[in-house]
Amino acid sequence: MSLSIGIVGLPNVGKSTLFNALTKKGVPAENYPFCTIDPSVGIVPVPDERLDKLAEQDAYIIVTPEYNRSIPGALKNAIDLVAFEMAKKPVAIASHGSTEGAQAVAQLRGIVPAVQAVSTPVFVGLPYMDAQGMTADGTFEDAGGYRAGQLTAMLDDLVWYGGALAAARK
Repeated sequence: MSLSIGIVGLPNVGKSTLFNALTKKGVPAENYPFCTIDPSVGIVPVPDERLDKLAEQDAYIIVTPEYNRSIPGALKNAIDLVAFEMAKKPVAIASHGSTEGAQAVAQLRGIVPAVQAVSTPVFVGLPYMDAQGMTADGTFEDAGGYRAGQLTAMLDDLVWYGGALAAARK
């Protein structure tokens, strides 16, 4: 993953000093206007332990609310950030919303293949927490075991796809 960043500002505010601190390049940073007129380019690795931890996983579960008949923008940004780590791995989806998050799931089913990941067929959908299933003491009732069945099927799919794709990645 790469990110291009431009450093802009008025003369003599520390742009070259910041660039030198980030890249260790030694661009002139004298104390007079227009000391550095020519653009400088530097490449800086930015290690992130969280990405390393995500890359170690064989499968993922995305849990999201339905937001304006889609997913929250922050979730899309997060998926874009970890796209390389998710590639060729299965992704299960759990969602909640007015239609048990079905519209969020539909959006994710279009996004997940775009990052070269595989969406599992079964998802877990929950209604709004105050609409159904919540008791006065804050526990969730699963009438007839429907949600437990959904969860079991989703996890079974995730395990199966995780094993199949792990073997294919080798």
